[in-house]
Amino acid sequence: MQVRAWLAEPSIGAAACAQVVDNNDGTYRAQFTAFWEGRPEVKTAIIMTREAVSTAFKRRYIAFQI
Repeated sequence: MQVRAWLAEPSIGAAACAQVVDNNDGTYRAQFTAFWEGRPEVKTAIIMTREAVSTAFKRRYIAFQI
């Protein structure tokens, strides 16, 4: 699983990627450098393979069947 984060400023068409660090406790830290002024939107995404999503769904489904 990968976590990605970025800043976006739609009014001027600017964007910047973040450096994301896994804290190994279920949390992540993202550090940005914005090269413009404004009120950017912070966006995040969790990237998982189809197989990982399927496995997580099956585990949850089986857990509720017990």
